[in-house]
Amino acid sequence: MIDREKVIEGLEYLITAYAFHGDDAECLGDALQLLKEQGEAYEPVVSGTAEHDGHGSWWYQCGKCRMPIDHGDKFCRQCGQAVKWDG
Repeated sequence: MIDREKVIEGLEYLITAYAFHGDDAECLGDALQLLKEQGEAYEPVVSGTAEHDGHGSWWYQCGKCRMPIDHGDKFCRQCGQAVKWDG
């Protein structure tokens, strides 16, 4: 499993030690900011319609923004939040 805190520390070190300039510095800074804002992974939310005559429809939603996600997605396509699946 990837240690998010170690990745953040590594990016901070690279930015400081190598004094990137221009687009490179902006790109690394943006990546670092996104990673910090993301936080820990959210568990997906199971949603669905009420059953009528024994039939219903069920799907998964991002635990942060509630947009639909597919089973097994590692990140939400809408907000980029990491998804934590059990098992």
